[in-house]
Amino acid sequence: MSSPAEDRILAAAAALSADEAEFGMAALAEAAGVSRATVYRRFPNKDALREALRARGVAVRAPAGGARERLLQAMATLVGQRGQLGATIADIAAEAEVSSVTVFRIFGDREGLFAAFFEQVSPRQDAVRQLTVGSEGLEQDLRAVARRVLGFAAANPGLIGAAFFPSGAGRETLLAVRSRGETTRAALRTTFEAAQSAGSLVPGDPARQVATFVGLVLAEVSAVVQGGVPASPVDEQADRVVTHFLTLFGGEP
Repeated sequence: MSSPAEDRILAAAAALSADEAEFGMAALAEAAGVSRATVYRRFPNKDALREALRARGVAVRAPAGGARERLLQAMATLVGQRGQLGATIADIAAEAEVSSVTVFRIFGDREGLFAAFFEQVSPRQDAVRQLTVGSEGLEQDLRAVARRVLGFAAANPGLIGAAFFPSGAGRETLLAVRSRGETTRAALRTTFEAAQSAGSLVPGDPARQVATFVGLVLAEVSAVVQGGVPASPVDEQADRVVTHFLTLFGGEP
């Protein structure tokens, strides 16, 4: 038997669901005249709420986007924007308004969810493709790679901030992410070795050149995250990175 509070919540949900706009649990609690804690005790997520409404014969609109898209969007909010690298399955499921079981069904585990998120937002694949397939010449390639990485940083300020100050559960997550960056470094090294042979870069240790290029990109990001310097447009940042790099290592024009 349902309680008076549950009846009020479902009645409010039925009224809100008739609207074209999506509603959140906070709006539902206000409409029902109960606390959000009361709503979540009875309906831990919107899937449970929708199921209860359907059981009462209420037509419920399908949620915008599938569960996978909503979970990845929740990751973008919690991890990309807020930098919550320690977010749990329960945290992410609540943000996406699905059950934890749904997370395990789609991604297998927390590591699988994080891997899918980083695969979606990472500039790695585009950067490697630029260097290995769509080459437009050394200078243009480096500008394109820098733009992609700096654009990723601009779009994910919370994640980048957490990357500079890792702690707790976020440390292991970052180690896994950083290991994925080795593919980009390998592509840069191959590119620099070829550029040295062609005379576009001065002879030298390609690993040092890779470290310098990556360091220049990170310096642009660090100036904003740690130094409070207003962010320049991504194109300007990429131009500075490539100009400094070619000033140090550029060969014959």
